[in-house]
Amino acid sequence: MPPVKVLFPYVGGSVGGSHVSSLLLAQMLPPERYQPVVAVHEDGPLDGHLDNLGVEALCAPRVAYADRGGALARGLRRMTASGPLHRFLDRHGIGIVHTNDMRMHMTWGAAASKANAIHVWHQRTPVRADKHRRAAMRAGALLAVSEYCAASFPPEMRAAAQVVYNPFTIGPLPNKAAAHAQLRTRLGVDPRMRCAIFVANFAPRKRPQDFVALAVALVARGFDDMHFVMLGESRGSEGDAVRAAISAAGLDGRFHLPGPCYPVDPWLAGADLLVAPAIEEAFGRTLVEAQLQATPVLASDGGGHREIVRHGETGVLVAPGDIDRFAREAAALLTDANRAERLALAGRHDAETRFSVERHLETMLTLYEGLTVAACPLSVR
Repeated sequence: MPPVKVLFPYVGGSVGGSHVSSLLLAQMLPPERYQPVVAVHEDGPLDGHLDNLGVEALCAPRVAYADRGGALARGLRRMTASGPLHRFLDRHGIGIVHTNDMRMHMTWGAAASKANAIHVWHQRTPVRADKHRRAAMRAGALLAVSEYCAASFPPEMRAAAQVVYNPFTIGPLPNKAAAHAQLRTRLGVDPRMRCAIFVANFAPRKRPQDFVALAVALVARGFDDMHFVMLGESRGSEGDAVRAAISAAGLDGRFHLPGPCYPVDPWLAGADLLVAPAIEEAFGRTLVEAQLQATPVLASDGGGHREIVRHGETGVLVAPGDIDRFAREAAALLTDANRAERLALAGRHDAETRFSVERHLETMLTLYEGLTVAACPLSVR
């Protein structure tokens, strides 16, 4: 039998954890059984990321996405988009449509049903709206990236959901001394400087301004050898607010904002500490990426972070927004190198055990196989 074609459609206007995780899965699918097809609706940052991966993408039809407005508006958008998307699926012989964000879930679901393709709804953020429940229950499978994410669902969705943690490629333990030196060279700073890093798009929920406040608190505590790196895309006014806060604190010379950078592993490996102050994270991919680079993790205590970090064993968790506590914990980790290394190595071992791409792939292949055999939606099972 020919391999089943699995479509991974994306908007294209951004790159985030959902893209990294789903594209890793797409690249790992065994070609004798499944053929991944990547399609992008819009030009944008995702193009560069796909080029770096060596992944060729098709141009998805330009349609109005069906995730906004009232029921009538959403219905009209679905109807308008259904024809072009249905023809796209038929033309390329797609058997499974694997969507990874709300715009794609709501836009491709009806077309997948019309084309007799199986729809895998992979939910990577909390969701509570009834309009999403009705659409999700028509999918062939409903996945959540964490127990926290699944717990946010309406009861019917929660009962149908399967939790599948994100995948990670596990490389060798990095040479930390070399990684530290390389990062200081990249930043153009003294090799003796220490470095804390924030890796997330500049959006309010990611709390980039909390990272700036933490930096101010650390410098006030006498950590004059610190530099602070923020990797991420500025969104809306948040980037301007972050830069203004840095300048107001007189810390322009200590901050480095290079924008989104891929891969992030060299940056994380060279840092002394990852700080993740985000709230309501469905999972928190960067925490695992830091753990795999044996870099200590200091994160907000909430959301999916609790499923990654065991406080005091594989990292440190702090109440969201508690800048004084963040500063105290950061200072403790930066001062006690033995404890920081112990947490970092325990975090790496835990991440290797639970989040390998091989484990994720095995789970997804079992799911795909079951769906292609059964080929029936959740709503009628």
